[in-house]
Amino acid sequence: MSLHKTIKNKRIQNAYNDGILGIVERRVKTDEYNTPIPGATYLKLLGTYPIRLQGIHSQDRYEFGSQNVTLERQVRIPLNLHIHSGMTAILNNDESVTYDIVKVFPDFTNNETELLLAKEGGYSDAKI
Repeated sequence: MSLHKTIKNKRIQNAYNDGILGIVERRVKTDEYNTPIPGATYLKLLGTYPIRLQGIHSQDRYEFGSQNVTLERQVRIPLNLHIHSGMTAILNNDESVTYDIVKVFPDFTNNETELLLAKEGGYSDAKI
């Protein structure tokens, strides 16, 4: 048996060069006396992560389509167990479009976290 057949292939690290995902929280603006201003909000950045884009699986489209949710993006970030569904995200520091994180799946074998994003408020008003 030769040496090159006994050595296993090394895992190549994934490249996260498709953009930046920012986890944000919507907060109420306050005046100089710390009084909330009605209807005025701003986005507070909680953290940023490099991403790589992926196609949305047909099973996920089917599952969330039955709940009247239109999925926009599926992204992967380096493994982070502190992100959960229900959080809000922005892509590439563009605060004009915010996304709801509707599904989080930690992938321990690839050392990644998979996120499914839907436009904020993208839930349909259709009655079931």
